[in-house]
Amino acid sequence: MTYNSGSAWAEEKKGLLQQLNESQSERAQLRTYLQVSDSQDPRDVVELFDKLNVSIKNSCILAGRTVVKSAKTRASSTTSDASDVMQLQKVLDGAKPLVQSTNGKGRKAEDFLPVAFCYVVNLVLVRNIFSLFHPGVSRDENELLLNTYRDIRRRDPQRLAARWRCLTYAAIDRHQPPSGTWSRGFADDVLDRLSTLVTSLFGNVPGGFPANFREELVSIGAEAYKWDSSVKSTFKALDFRPVLFTSADHFDPASMTLYLSHKPDQSPPRKIVAAVTLALRSAESISSEREITEENVWQSKADVLTEGFF
Repeated sequence: MTYNSGSAWAEEKKGLLQQLNESQSERAQLRTYLQVSDSQDPRDVVELFDKLNVSIKNSCILAGRTVVKSAKTRASSTTSDASDVMQLQKVLDGAKPLVQSTNGKGRKAEDFLPVAFCYVVNLVLVRNIFSLFHPGVSRDENELLLNTYRDIRRRDPQRLAARWRCLTYAAIDRHQPPSGTWSRGFADDVLDRLSTLVTSLFGNVPGGFPANFREELVSIGAEAYKWDSSVKSTFKALDFRPVLFTSADHFDPASMTLYLSHKPDQSPPRKIVAAVTLALRSAESISSEREITEENVWQSKADVLTEGFF
């Protein structure tokens, strides 16, 4: 009896030690799985995004001013005198007050066109890349992937959820054409919209856009694609989400600054007319004992317009 009891205990002990070793191995693998270090510092990600904003603003302001000069409009001419006001408002989806104030007051072309160009470029970027899971798949596939990722973030901590995002994005990206194809398509899309905008305002495109404007748009598209691809395929500590504010948004000092520090129409400012640059928000899924919560932080503020600018 003593021998059999000792033998049973030895077998049980052996089994328990094996389970313990397997458990420790799984924990070590999970720790490695969750604690993969990011290749970039969050500050570098934000800095590159801010540079993209500057590139867009500089290029669009110069192009807008060039078109205004070539148009040789009357000093008293405003957007209320536009060739097609309805079409102008359609191009500026989400920013109709850029064309006319709520009381019907028009904007001078030199004030209107540069900031309208900025808005259109940012609108196309948000719709065609930043709001998507991957720009290379269909809208339906993007919706499915984004919904799946939201569900994962609701139940898993940041690095585990982000790892799924990185691996899935990279798997899709391997089968996509070079990013230059997307950048050239982006530039052509923007130019088409801006041509419609200018024609709706003046009746034609007076002297055309600056000679190097398309090349600048291609460069902006490449810069945006590279930034978006990097944060979605490699960065795990945070999720970054560019935001375009519209006329439906109220002024929020946590996420907005007044463009060129202009004096707002009322203090403190309430409604905005439109955004000139993009804001950047980061999100982190934080695990507690009972649930997963999301912490959002504004990393970059957007330059916005109020009626006071005009």
